[in-house]
Amino acid sequence: MDLQAIDTAILKFFYAAPEPVVKVALLFTQLSNAGITWVLVALLLIWNPKTRKSGLVLISALITQLILIEFALKHAVGRLRPAKALEEIGLRDMLTDINSFSFPSGHSMVSFLGADFLGRRFPAWRAPLLVIALIIALSRPVVGAHYPSDIFVGAILGLTFSLIFSTLGKIKGVGESKDNPVPETPVES
Repeated sequence: MDLQAIDTAILKFFYAAPEPVVKVALLFTQLSNAGITWVLVALLLIWNPKTRKSGLVLISALITQLILIEFALKHAVGRLRPAKALEEIGLRDMLTDINSFSFPSGHSMVSFLGADFLGRRFPAWRAPLLVIALIIALSRPVVGAHYPSDIFVGAILGLTFSLIFSTLGKIKGVGESKDNPVPETPVES
């Protein structure tokens, strides 16, 4: 059995979720459209002088992943969304332009990037944030927007971006200027 067949079989399982699960999935998917939740968190961190550096690093990570993954990798791979690729089985894609590409999942990537990055800075919040990221990622096949491998790779890429930018954020001078030094974040891991 090839990856596409496995992906399709697992997708059908998610897609057959009962209506209450679909409603929750839609809510979590919509809350993370365009990474808006994580962008708002980054802006709140930037607004507070004590967490400004973390906010600047997070927004930089979000912009970088947008350019490299959403605009470059997705188009280079060109994987059709399930609703487009599997038209014969009647999948509906509830929220996504089915003409955009599927691999990797941007929702999954940005959610794991944001959750892990923030969890490294605020360890008490790490587990709940990662659970939220997981729910967002799992919402994507439920609504028919992604294959399971899309969300898996998206999560791995998000965690990788988090690690890279968390490391960069620890370098003195990153997110600071001579005229406006930014204090360190409250908790560095």
